[in-house]
Amino acid sequence: MDPGPVPDELNDLSYIEEQLIARVHPIISLYKIKGHQYGYSGTEITFTQDVVELAKNLPHRITDLSAVCNVRAARVRRALIWLKQNNLHYEHIEISEENLSLLPDDGNVIDIVNTENENNADMDDVSLSLVDSMANNDENTDEAAEFVSESFVPAMPSVNQNHQILNVLNSQESEHVIDWPMIGKEPLSEFNTAGYICQAFPTLFPRGIGDLRDVRNYEINTSDYFKHLFRYHDGRFEEHPRFRYFAMNSMMRWHSIEKGNLYAKKNDELCNLTVEELVEKIKEDPKVINSVMYHCSGLRSTKAYWKLKAKELIEMIEQIGMPTLFFTLSAADLHWPGLFKMLAPDIEIDNLTERMRRDLVAKHPILADKYFSERVSSFLCKVLKPKYKANDYWYRIEYQHR
Repeated sequence: MDPGPVPDELNDLSYIEEQLIARVHPIISLYKIKGHQYGYSGTEITFTQDVVELAKNLPHRITDLSAVCNVRAARVRRALIWLKQNNLHYEHIEISEENLSLLPDDGNVIDIVNTENENNADMDDVSLSLVDSMANNDENTDEAAEFVSESFVPAMPSVNQNHQILNVLNSQESEHVIDWPMIGKEPLSEFNTAGYICQAFPTLFPRGIGDLRDVRNYEINTSDYFKHLFRYHDGRFEEHPRFRYFAMNSMMRWHSIEKGNLYAKKNDELCNLTVEELVEKIKEDPKVINSVMYHCSGLRSTKAYWKLKAKELIEMIEQIGMPTLFFTLSAADLHWPGLFKMLAPDIEIDNLTERMRRDLVAKHPILADKYFSERVSSFLCKVLKPKYKANDYWYRIEYQHR
């Protein structure tokens, strides 16, 4: 399950150049927030099956894409020629010279790309400075928070209706807003289509091998699959700003679907119901939802999950007694010498500016998280328990919007 090395033809492509050559476009809103960290918005778990469609002519038209960055037509052509010759999922594509002619030799495409303004109270710290944030040589100040893109994680259908109406009205006032096109006629299933992931991330899977849905003599656990990729020797999967969210979102949705199917199979009353009949059933008996939520309490970050954890904490208190100590540990991720010795072994720590440290943490979020987890575990086991004679402990980790 080795995806192989990345050739020069696919190296150092800009964000939008990668979109231009991708055959599959799962979508979600991805943000670059203060502190240079990334995040994405939208429903984390949905029980509906989101589908994408397969592109046949590449590159895509520049007006079909919904983000902004520099584009180099020669690099796009070079990448497509290599993929057509070496990637099994690209051997039958047609390279469109007409679409290539729409690309600049080396320039920004903000004036013709599809953009959408977002006014979300929860994202007050996020500005829509697309050009500055996605330029090749990003020189923004640390205070600038940028909206990055809408791409590369399956679309979440939970959208405010009023927000949708406003978007339509606003789009009618703009000459440059173009609706996201329907590229093909047949929907592409992420569950039974070989090469689905490879075609969404051609720069990570240059030869089209190593996909989760590839035919194998043995079954691969989804979690083990993504862990293997994130530990790949060149670090490209961990460093990719969108693949990490694609992986997390996919695992959560697939796990929720698996749980939902299992629940339906165990309940004869529900397994043969249509969606409309199920909605009516829930209206008649709201307890059905409570039963479903309880069954899905193993899904992280859901209301049922935290309700279960709260119950476990209450049971601990009933058995052991009231806790006598409460404290908070903050991750000083920009001030850990050990972390930066690992992230930048060839650079003296004193020579790392704050900007350089922020960029390193943003580039290696999994390593930074792992380092923090190890520090917490070490503190609990080697300091809290032996020093303060703690019988037991309970904790949770929260991420700041920074």
